[in-house]
Amino acid sequence: MVTVDLYLKIENFIEKHKNFKKPLEELIFYLLSLTTYVNGQDLNRHYWGTPIKKLLNVPKNIKDKDFEDKMLESLKMNQEKNIDNSIIELLWGDIQLGKRIQACIIMWFSIHILQRPVLYIFRNLTIDMTQLINDITGSQRDKFNEIIKKIFEKYQCDEKINDKDWTTFELGKPTILGKNTFNFLSDKDSIQSNDIFFCLMNCHSLKKINENFSKNISYNEELLDMTVLVDESDLMGPTCSNDRITKKDLVQTTDTEKLLSKLYTQVQTVLFCIFLQILTVNY
Repeated sequence: MVTVDLYLKIENFIEKHKNFKKPLEELIFYLLSLTTYVNGQDLNRHYWGTPIKKLLNVPKNIKDKDFEDKMLESLKMNQEKNIDNSIIELLWGDIQLGKRIQACIIMWFSIHILQRPVLYIFRNLTIDMTQLINDITGSQRDKFNEIIKKIFEKYQCDEKINDKDWTTFELGKPTILGKNTFNFLSDKDSIQSNDIFFCLMNCHSLKKINENFSKNISYNEELLDMTVLVDESDLMGPTCSNDRITKKDLVQTTDTEKLLSKLYTQVQTVLFCIFLQILTVNY
């Protein structure tokens, strides 16, 4: 299977933006160093998807009551015939030292290097989503975009770089998926390569995402070229209390797992964020 070579993508990215070669090289080296595993590997150890291929026998009648089930059957058939399938991997990290900064780095490489939008699914608590948005857009010196700004500032004098050039390479403000934004996912032309979508892991949101992903695949006959990050994926049931006391908890857990598994089959790359203390981070 021919997969995306992250290093080759980095070379092409720097060549495309050769006026900013020095700050970009320093930035990328620094970001890779922050996500170096204890065995010396970096983000290139992951399979970042394959070149997009056209799928066979994709269902077209989106009004069919069995449309989503037929879509899953079609995707399974395409996988069995080795035409195209999603790549699902574990993303390791350190819950104390680098959880949110690592998530920002993954998103940065996805939208800038791979030119692939991101969907980040949080456990069903708004505080986690709010904290990560602040980590991206906040103005404190330890926030992610401030790292980029600081590196570019070092080269303003001798590289003819102005004080706004760094914003070309920042992480933009995420779009929170809701009533008026879920439909973006159904239209390939509405999704930009630098888009970042956030949503909470509840049954309603997951159903709407699956619904719109299936429409997108039906129209375009290809998997969504998107990176999906699933936070707290090591929990038994991210939408429930995990205490096994009520029947509702068990039902929600089962429904969530089913919806997530459907979602995973429809995109290029899925990274399960299991944050254990097995990552070296010097942040």
